[in-house]
Amino acid sequence: MQEYDIIRHLASIDGIIKVYDLEKYQNTLVVILADFGGESLKHWLAERSFTFELLKFAMDKTQQALIDSYLKDEIKVYQDWYQEFYAPEHDTDTVAFAPSFSLATFKKRFNQWFEKRREMLRSKVCEEWEYPKKKSAFESKEAMIVAISVDCLAVALSLPTTNVLTIGTILVVDGYLDKLCPESNNKD
Repeated sequence: MQEYDIIRHLASIDGIIKVYDLEKYQNTLVVILADFGGESLKHWLAERSFTFELLKFAMDKTQQALIDSYLKDEIKVYQDWYQEFYAPEHDTDTVAFAPSFSLATFKKRFNQWFEKRREMLRSKVCEEWEYPKKKSAFESKEAMIVAISVDCLAVALSLPTTNVLTIGTILVVDGYLDKLCPESNNKD
């Protein structure tokens, strides 16, 4: 449903495929699009440059502002990530009256979270999403965060957007993508 609404709202932009309908098919919803020549979407996208503005358009202003704040305040992204994944009532190391953790502690916990999910993330990001091939297409960290959050992690992790943005930001800014996909360091 969300994809249908996004494409429908982008219909006035030149080059956007026309969306006809949203129909139920075998207990799932299917978006009916205009035929643009029968060319594989994967091949079509490979022949064109990545359009950061198109993905950014799909995000609302609040999400864009959140990314901007994360890029300016490293501790904020880790605090938001921690709040979503380590609620204090489930954290046996946290005492109710203890002060906030240091950035180093947040990073250590994220690294533990990352290591537990390394193989799943590697499969989704490096192999399915093909990060090593796409890496050079992004001109800024913001563009990479938007792309990986919208185009990869949202589906792979099935989490709310804010959670995906925190993870996407940390993966990009702290170099986890290159750790996850070491072969990306050879593609430039």
